[in-house]
Formats: sequence, C-alpha cells, structure tokens
Amino acid sequence: MAQLCIKTKDEFRLFMELNRRYSEISIDTDNGIDDESKIKAFNIDDVKIIVDDENIMSIIGETVVKVSKEEFLKRPVKCIKALLRR
Repeated sequence: MAQLCIKTKDEFRLFMELNRRYSEISIDTDNGIDDESKIKAFNIDDVKIIVDDENIMSIIGETVVKVSKEEFLKRPVKCIKALLRR
C-alpha cells in the first residue's frame, strides 16, 4: 500500500533504494491515501527519512544528515549510505 502514496521520481527512487536494503519500510503521510496525499517521511527501524522540496534528510536520534535531491539522483548508493550512517 505504501507505493500508492509515491508521486514523484525522487520519492520512487528513494523507496526503491530503501526497499532493496530493508524489508520493513513504513511511510508517514499527511492524511489518508488519496490523490492529494503526500509522503512526510519514510521510517526504517529508528531512522526517519524526510523528503522536502530540495533535500532528503535522515534523523537518527539527534543526528541529522542532509543530501540534496540532485546529488541523490546522481549518486543514490553513496547518498543512502550517508543517510543511514549511525
């Protein structure tokens, strides 16, 4: 069901990269699943990954890591490793 909320190429690519590494990914949406719903965050264990207009940020405890969407689309594996580094 999570895939129904994915609206952009960036969100899809991020979901696919995370799905390749983790079997359990939950998604926080702004409201129910419909045409207007937006993804607020992807959750993996204790990591929250937030996608905004220009950046992708991960929050692990009190540590925040930010990468640009442009950088993520160029080098997704490197960016995922940086976002998930503990």
